Amino acid sequence: MSLVKPMSEPSSNIPTLPSSLQRPNAFWLGAVGLAIVFTISIIAYPPLTDATHVVETSNWVKFLGHFHVVALHLPVGVIVLAAIMELFIFLKHKATTFLAPALNFTLMVGAWGAVIAVIFGSFLARKGGFNSAEFYAHQALGIACAVGIILTLMLRLIMEAAPRFAMLYRGVFALTLAFLGMGAHFGGNLVHGSDYLIKDAPEPLAKIVTSFEGVILARFEPVKAQPGKTTPPPVNHTGQSPASVPGATVYAALVSPILEAKCYPCHNAEKSKNDLRLDTHELILKGGKNGETLVAGQPEKSRMITSMQLPLDDDDHMPPPKKPQPGKDEITLLSWWVKEGASKELKVTDAKLPDELKSLVSKLVADGKGGSGGGVPPVILGLQQATAKPVEAASASKPLDANAIVFKDIIAPILSSKCTACHSKEKTKGKLRMDTFAFLMKGGSDGATTVVPGKPDESLMLKRVSLPMDDDDHMPPQKEKQPGKEEIAILKWWIENGASETQTLGASTKTPDMEGFIKKVNVSLTPAAPGDDQKPDKPKLKPLTPAEKKNVEEVTARVSALSASLLPLAQDTPQLRFSCINAADKFGDKDLAELAPVAAQIVWLDLGRSKVTDAGLATIASMTHLERLHLENTAVTDAGLARLATLPQLEYLNLYGTKVTDAGIAKLAANKQLKKLFVWQTAVTAAGAKKLEEAVPGLVVNIGL
Repeated sequence: MSLVKPMSEPSSNIPTLPSSLQRPNAFWLGAVGLAIVFTISIIAYPPLTDATHVVETSNWVKFLGHFHVVALHLPVGVIVLAAIMELFIFLKHKATTFLAPALNFTLMVGAWGAVIAVIFGSFLARKGGFNSAEFYAHQALGIACAVGIILTLMLRLIMEAAPRFAMLYRGVFALTLAFLGMGAHFGGNLVHGSDYLIKDAPEPLAKIVTSFEGVILARFEPVKAQPGKTTPPPVNHTGQSPASVPGATVYAALVSPILEAKCYPCHNAEKSKNDLRLDTHELILKGGKNGETLVAGQPEKSRMITSMQLPLDDDDHMPPPKKPQPGKDEITLLSWWVKEGASKELKVTDAKLPDELKSLVSKLVADGKGGSGGGVPPVILGLQQATAKPVEAASASKPLDANAIVFKDIIAPILSSKCTACHSKEKTKGKLRMDTFAFLMKGGSDGATTVVPGKPDESLMLKRVSLPMDDDDHMPPQKEKQPGKEEIAILKWWIENGASETQTLGASTKTPDMEGFIKKVNVSLTPAAPGDDQKPDKPKLKPLTPAEKKNVEEVTARVSALSASLLPLAQDTPQLRFSCINAADKFGDKDLAELAPVAAQIVWLDLGRSKVTDAGLATIASMTHLERLHLENTAVTDAGLARLATLPQLEYLNLYGTKVTDAGIAKLAANKQLKKLFVWQTAVTAAGAKKLEEAVPGLVVNIGL
C-alpha cells in the first residue's frame, strides 16, 4: 500500500473565470484601449463649464473640432444598428446565429465612433459662443453616451461567458440609447434652432416634448448667466399666424420671421458669433466685438442693415454667403422698421407700410410663425430697445384722461425736464441715456439699476435724487434744475407699480394725493426744448450728380488697382467707406490723395497700419462728413492732429500705437461730436485723457492698461 496520498481532483465548487476572461482577446484589448483613450482625452480637454468665450488651443485642435458634426453621424447609426441586432437576438429570431458573432464588432465600431465624436466636440466647444442650457445638456449627454457604450461593450463580452449579466448588459444598453437620443436632439437644436423637432409636430406632442426638454434643461443652466437674461417665451405651436391674433404687432408678425430665418441661427444663446447675441434686448444693445448693432431711427448706421446691403463677396457681408440670404424686399422692410423706430406697440393694422412691401407683408402674414401681439419673440426682445424712438413729452396744456399713458404722458416729461440734458443721445454722462424707455431700463455704467421695477429703494434714479444737495452723487447736479417733491413722489409711485411703459392712467392704482400731484405736475411741466448744448441733426448728403458719380467710379478703379477698397456704406446711399487693409504695407500719403475728388462722400476711413503720415492728414481734413477714422499703428504725431479739428462729424478715432501725447489730443477739443477715442500704447496719460473728456461732453478716451 502506497504511503503517498494521491492528489484529489479539483473541486467543481471552486469558481473559475470564463475562458473569454482568462486571456485577452481582440475585443477586450479594443475595449480597454478605448477606455484609456477616452479617459486621457477627458483629462487633457475637460468638459467646459463656461463655453461663452474662446479657449486658446492649437490649430490642429481647431481644425479637428470642425469634424465633430461629421464624426457623430457614424456612431449614431451604428449604435442604433447594434440595438436592432440585440432586439433580434433577445427575441431569439432565426437570424441570431449570424447576428450574435457580429454584434461585438458593431458595438466596438459604435463605441470608437462615439469617443471620437465626443473628443472632436470638446475641441469644437473651445471656439466659444455656446453658453446655453442646451449646449451643456448636449455636452453631458454626449459624454454619458460614450461612457455607456463602452460599458455596454464590456458587459457584452462578460455576458458571453456569464449569461447572468444579461439583464445588466441590456439595461445599460437601453440607458445608453436614451442618452444618445436626448443628446442628438439637443445637438440638432443647437444647429437648427430650438424648435427644430417640434415646429411641425401636432400640438399635444409638441407640448410633451417641450415639457420633457424643460425638465432636462433645468439641470443644465449656464454657470455664468448673463446679467438681465430673460427666458425666451415658448414657441407658438398652434400654427396660427400672428397677424390673425387681435392686436398683432409689426415686430412679431413681420420682422421676427425674417430675423429668425436669416440672423438668429448664428446670434442666439447657442451661438454668439463675434460675441453678438440677438435673443435678448440687453445683449443686442450691448452689441458685439464690433460695437453697436443698431442705431435708433437710422438704418444707414445700423450694422444689421448695412452688412446685409454690402456685396456678397465683401468680407463684412452678413449673413455669410453660404447661409440663406434676405431678399431685397426683406431688407427694405427691416430698414423701414428701424427708420420708424422699431416700436413694439405698432400694430399691423395701424402701420403705414409702403406699397412696395405689401406683397411681402401678405406672405409673412400668411406664413408667419413669430410671437403673438401679446408675446415678444426672442429676437425682437433685443431689437425693440436698440431702435426705440425717443418718447414725446406731453404738452403742458394737454389734459390727462384715463387713456393717457403714464410713462409717455407723465414720467417722460419729468425726465425730459430734469434729466435728459445730461442723459440723452447728445450727452450720455455715466453711459446713461434717459430719453427712451428702453435706454432708461438698460441703465448706464452701473448696469440695469437706474430703474428697478417694483423696487424704488433699489433704483439709482430715486436714490440719487433723494441725496443731500452737497453730496457728490446727488443728481441732477446742483447747478441744474431740480425736481420738486411732487415729481419725485410720482417717479416713486410709477416704479412701485412696476415701471410699465404701456400702463394707462385709468388702469393705475392712485391715491387722492397722487391724483393731485399728477394734475399739478401736468399743469406745470412743459416739454423740454433742445438745450443750447444739444447738437443739430447731421446734414444729410444729397444724391450724387452725374459728375460726382463719375468721380466715384474713377477713384474706385484707381484705389482698386492698389488693392484697396472704396465701397458704398449701404445700398442707395452716396456715403462711402474706404479701407486699405489689403494694401497697408505700401499705402501712403500720395495714395491717400487719390481720394480727394470723393472726400465729401467718405464717412468711414480705415488707414490702420498704413504708411500715412501727418502730411496725409491734409487730405483727411477735407472729408467734412467723416464719422469714423482708423489711424492705428501709423506715423501720425501731435503735429498732424490739429488738422482733424476741421472734421465736425467725427465720432470715432483710433490712434492706437501712434506717437501722440496729451498735447496732441488736446487739439481734438474742437471735435464736439467725438464719442470714442482710442490711444492705447501712446504717450497719452490718464490726466490728459480726463481733461479732453471734460472738454468734449460724452467722449470716452480709452488709454488701455
